[in-house]
Amino acid sequence: MAKILIIGAGTVGMAVGHLLSSRHQITYYDNDPVVTYALQAGRHPLLLKHAVDFDYKVTEHLGKTLKDVNRVLIAIPTPSMNGYLYTQPVSELIQLIRSYEKVDSPPLNIAVCSTVDIGFCLQRGVDYFPQFTTDATPFALPVRLIYGTDSKSITEVFDFLDDYRSKLFMYSTQDAELVKLGSNGFLATKLGFFETINEIAVQSHFTKENFRQPSHLPYWQVTYLLTL
Repeated sequence: MAKILIIGAGTVGMAVGHLLSSRHQITYYDNDPVVTYALQAGRHPLLLKHAVDFDYKVTEHLGKTLKDVNRVLIAIPTPSMNGYLYTQPVSELIQLIRSYEKVDSPPLNIAVCSTVDIGFCLQRGVDYFPQFTTDATPFALPVRLIYGTDSKSITEVFDFLDDYRSKLFMYSTQDAELVKLGSNGFLATKLGFFETINEIAVQSHFTKENFRQPSHLPYWQVTYLLTL
């Protein structure tokens, strides 16, 4: 059993904590005091919304807790800004974690769960463990698990994710980052497609009651709407 510190208790952080809690000891750290209080009270919005419960601890002291864990997962948001992922907080957090490491002790195992650019983890010497969650079912068992590493053996990763080895795909960090970005791009394409269909339905006055009826629009007009 590993002692795991998860930094960030949003959708991704809660999902990965739930995933690993059956085998490992989970501790959360979040810099938002409202989120910290909700975790301490067992009333995190996601837990209440999905009627989910699992064992975890909560800490307000990052430096002290880092001395008592052997693995850290970073699950903080990396929003898009001007077409680029804002990953600076993740970089700063990695540097902060490294600053707490003892000179005579092995470095902590750090894995990033946040969406990052290709090459981000390799440059910083950390692993990549992206999560494929949805807001509808963040606690559902994943169809697949992606783990990217440039230094660990398959035995080490299996020891960490033994319960899910049949779902596990191992890559280099850069390949894992590419898989995640590609998956996000595919999801964005699907969402864009459904948004377009919704706009056509609104313009055509289609509803769930009448959509099976013959269209009152001529073929050329439907084709035109599809090109808008």
